[in-house]
Amino acid sequence: PFGFDKDQLDDQTRVKLDRLGEIMKNFQDSRVIISGFSSMDPGDNTPEGNLRNIDLSQRRTEAIRVYLVTNDYIPGENIEIRAYGSNVPILQKYRKNTF
Repeated sequence: PFGFDKDQLDDQTRVKLDRLGEIMKNFQDSRVIISGFSSMDPGDNTPEGNLRNIDLSQRRTEAIRVYLVTNDYIPGENIEIRAYGSNVPILQKYRKNTF
């Protein structure tokens, strides 16, 4: 949903979030966790690279949170965001080179 090193939502992602948001309107009291990950490029396998990726993941999850709240899909206090960067890859096969 995001371009390389970007944190802006594209049109396709907004459409998906709108569909999700319409469902979320039925669960206004629910708590939601938005988790952000980033790719694990070989050059990012340093503490500085991981911090940069955590920052990117934070900005991306915040962009999603702001979109959902701004469009009245769910109250902001019901959303928790977590940013993992490249240190916690979604796919474990990429974990072998982490520090």
